[in-house]
Amino acid sequence: MRPDAHSRTVRNAMKPPVPVNLPARLPAARQGQSRLLLPVWAAPAAHLLLTSTGSMTRGLEQQFSAPVSVRVLRQYVGLPTALEARITRRSVRGGWWCREILLCAGTVPVLCARTAVPPDARRLQAATRRLAGTPLMTLLFDGDSLRTGVARGPRRFGRDPDGHWWRQTCYRVQDEPLLLFEALLPAAMAPGSLPVC
Repeated sequence: MRPDAHSRTVRNAMKPPVPVNLPARLPAARQGQSRLLLPVWAAPAAHLLLTSTGSMTRGLEQQFSAPVSVRVLRQYVGLPTALEARITRRSVRGGWWCREILLCAGTVPVLCARTAVPPDARRLQAATRRLAGTPLMTLLFDGDSLRTGVARGPRRFGRDPDGHWWRQTCYRVQDEPLLLFEALLPAAMAPGSLPVC
């Protein structure tokens, strides 16, 4: 990738609408879809990261052999997307806690993510609000395994028209739902070219 093209990618990734627009464009949910239905050879790095049963943050740290940091784009109380409401079987109304972040290897964004928690999940909303710049994995995982009381529902995978490979997961934490959308940015496909510090 040319330097100017790489700079545009990073600038575009830092725009707050990125995590919002990606899940809004996803196709209708399919119950029970838990495998990546795209060819493995199309993007081996994406396939390995997206199909991992562990934390994405930990997977990126292993891929880049360096710490991965959280850059919070925005956190707010508001409306979910229609798809988020449908997957969690909730109505489209206010009161959802939404958190949109970038995960960065060094200074380069490699993943954008959006967490959405419905208003009736009060304990979970309180826990996610306390995260600030802490990775979500601290709430969901103990090492490579899910924490006690955390269950993972069916996952959906795909690739959007702009080439972002994504996965969407519905977790239940102490029986309260949390919807997590994660999309890999182009830099995640070529870890050897990043200026990781």
